[in-house]
Amino acid sequence: MTKKQELTTMIDYLHMSFKTHDLDLIIEKVLHIKKKYMLEKETGRSGNVDTFELDMIKYT
Repeated sequence: MTKKQELTTMIDYLHMSFKTHDLDLIIEKVLHIKKKYMLEKETGRSGNVDTFELDMIKYT
C-alpha cells in the first residue's frame, strides 16, 4: 500500500470581473472577508472610485 501525498495550491495573482457593483456581496460572500477589516482608499485603479485592501488582497 502506498501513502498518498497531499496537494497544496497557492494562487499568486488572480483578476476577476463581476457584473454587479454590490461591494458587500462580492467582498463578504465571494471573497469571504469582512469588509470592516479592509482599508478603504478613495481612489482606485482604472478609473474606479474606491479600492478596498487587506494585506495583499485588493478590490477595486
